[in-house]
Amino acid sequence: MSIRVGDQQLETIDIERRQDVVVLTFNRPASLNALNDTSFVEIQEALARIAADDSVRVLVLTGRGRGFCAGADVKEVLVARAEPSRSPTIPEPAGREWTIGLSELQIPVIAAVNGPAAGAGFGIALMCDIRIAAESAFFVEAHVARGLTPSIAAWYLPRVVGLTMASDLLLRERRVHAAEALKIGLVSQVVPDGELMEVALAIADELADKPPFALRTAKVAIAHSLDRPLLAVREFAGAMEAISKLVFSEAREGHENF
Repeated sequence: MSIRVGDQQLETIDIERRQDVVVLTFNRPASLNALNDTSFVEIQEALARIAADDSVRVLVLTGRGRGFCAGADVKEVLVARAEPSRSPTIPEPAGREWTIGLSELQIPVIAAVNGPAAGAGFGIALMCDIRIAAESAFFVEAHVARGLTPSIAAWYLPRVVGLTMASDLLLRERRVHAAEALKIGLVSQVVPDGELMEVALAIADELADKPPFALRTAKVAIAHSLDRPLLAVREFAGAMEAISKLVFSEAREGHENF
């Protein structure tokens, strides 16, 4: 899959197309895939292109080398503060828009967490629908110790692991290794390091084989269940099922393939 930002090839991420599945790899291994200004712009552009391509059914996020994503590149932040003439690191609206793009992506997103997921990297993993961790992976929130207020993790983490555990992880900023992440429901599966992508891609292929309209609306229904009553979710599901039967005939095909 060829995605460009302006006239430049992507510098900080890689995009691979595998039939109906796209793999986006954070590609700054020397910094454990910490995100710099260019990263945020490229991620935003890539997500916009993926969202606009109806042939893409599943997105897999992972990192190159030993890390998933170590959050924002602190070294670049310090350089920017030392040079007032430079534009702020993680520019707006790019720093904001990419998170909106990922959270509103209608296709399933799988995080294949191959190593440290810290700060913004932790937030990225939380925004994914399915999280699979390698045995060497760990998660840590890192905003409070730097005098910053967590946002993405503060919203997602209570919904994933519950309020008490979320408070413990956010306020104490303690490291959660893969085994504990599985125990508390932060990830759905832990696999040996060498098998991570094989397992993630197998799940992606499984999802890609499902009726795409039903898959997208199921994701929306799950999200709606967090802040809407059961009746509203049932009404939404019923409306989507009617559309599927009338326009896409997916319900009939699903019964035939069952």
